[in-house]
Amino acid sequence: MPESRPLYELQKARLESYAKAGYNFDLDRTDEYTAENGWRVDDYETELPHEMPGPPDPHGAWAAAREVLRRYTFPPPDLITGIFLPDQPWNSA
Repeated sequence: MPESRPLYELQKARLESYAKAGYNFDLDRTDEYTAENGWRVDDYETELPHEMPGPPDPHGAWAAAREVLRRYTFPPPDLITGIFLPDQPWNSA
């Protein structure tokens, strides 16, 4: 028979351990975080190429970036589970 307590009660110990967890890296040692040492650091950012003043080129950088954002999707809702603690303040930061 499945447990009838709320998910936040079932996961209480795990959630409390996360509140006390620190970082798994040291910002003073970032030069050591290389692929050779088993690290993968993702940082996706790029400058868009410049376009001429005026309306955007229909096949230019702005149109391409707009298409990327229009096609952006979220994962299926059943893939992610949120646990909200009723006795804790909600923080959107």
